Amino acid sequence: MRKFSAFLTVFLALCFISSAAWAHPFINPPEIFAPGWQTPFTYQRNIYWDFSVNPVGGPPGPLPGAVYEGWADPMLWESDYVYFEGDVVWNGGAIGLEGSAGYPSSGDAVFHLDNFIEQNPVKHVYLEATVINSVSLQFPGDSIAAETNWGPPTLVLPTGYYEDESYWGYMWTDLGGEMWLLDMWFKIGPNPPWEDIILPFYVPEGEYVWIDDLHIATECVGAVPIPGALWLLGSGLIGLVGLRRKIKS
Repeated sequence: MRKFSAFLTVFLALCFISSAAWAHPFINPPEIFAPGWQTPFTYQRNIYWDFSVNPVGGPPGPLPGAVYEGWADPMLWESDYVYFEGDVVWNGGAIGLEGSAGYPSSGDAVFHLDNFIEQNPVKHVYLEATVINSVSLQFPGDSIAAETNWGPPTLVLPTGYYEDESYWGYMWTDLGGEMWLLDMWFKIGPNPPWEDIILPFYVPEGEYVWIDDLHIATECVGAVPIPGALWLLGSGLIGLVGLRRKIKS
């Protein structure tokens, strides 16, 4: 009975997380824009920061200010961590930097995310960020794009794991003024025990770039069960308990 109570607690927590996830949908969701994306909303890992809280912290998690919306997050968040390198700062509502008078500024924001132990053949990472940038240019012959002092984001992986460069892609959406929306997708094979998502910054004197919010989803494609299987398992066990009580009575 104690084992079932523990399972029921985890199952209800997953239900709560799934319902809460609707508060922060992707503007450009991975199941539409990332080639080969398989996990349905709310995804496996699904983490959102609006940077109203300094994200630097961990382990252990949960990370400061992070809204964990994925069904697998409660099993993985304790070993996540975030740190800044160089001149990157949190300004009370965004992360980034501003070039001070007389010299440029540079640095990285590093988001370390852990994965399931199972070695599934494919790992997908999807990133969406709102960028506030003092510089935006139009390339000759191309549509307007954000030629920023930031990025592009990159992955750092453990030895023996590789990013599929033929899959990598991104798109910019002009939000008006100095604001841009960046969506990026990555493919790793096989899925590693962890990945570092690196947000690199370089700002000349007098310029600036800030990340107003960041949304990251990941999925391991292979042996990891999809959320529907968890729902069916949980509802089936609850039904069995009800039947058992009815028989006893």
